[in-house]
Amino acid sequence: MDRRTFLKTASSSAFTSAFGQSRDRKPNFVVILADDMGYSDAGCYGGDIDTPNIDKLAAGGLRFTQAYSTARCGPSRDCLLTGYYAQQTAADIMTPGSTPDWTRFLPEYLKPRGYRSYHSGKWHIKFSALAGTGFDHSYMLLDENRYFAPRLQHLDEQPLPAVKPEDHFYVTKRSANTAFGF
Repeated sequence: MDRRTFLKTASSSAFTSAFGQSRDRKPNFVVILADDMGYSDAGCYGGDIDTPNIDKLAAGGLRFTQAYSTARCGPSRDCLLTGYYAQQTAADIMTPGSTPDWTRFLPEYLKPRGYRSYHSGKWHIKFSALAGTGFDHSYMLLDENRYFAPRLQHLDEQPLPAVKPEDHFYVTKRSANTAFGF
């Protein structure tokens, strides 16, 4: 399934029938953007790298086969969440306020259908994961070069204290644990 079909389907009642769910019960779903990986790096796509957790998720879920990378994280996230090319939403120009007001994100389509949406991890879109995107909660990492001692991380728009090296912190673990806690 390509990303545009996914976005259209996810915001319609056809989404529930596509997954064999009754119309009364909407399916839960998780969208994972694995940054800095090539298409064939994950085992579920034939890669040589051992990725057992990603492989388990892929075995029981939906995998994109026509998603495209923009070679940069922010524009890739924008494409996945809006269904548009980065050039259409000015996501390839990382200037505050450059994203057009007409841009709608996946959570904005899902909210009227009773879904709650959470973001956890790196973020480089519109400079806020809660303002104008439809997410209900967000753990936002803005300090992507410090996986063990980030200084710029926010929980629901509130800055978190800088992490000390002796805290044995790992941002991937924090992202997952925060997502589970929402």
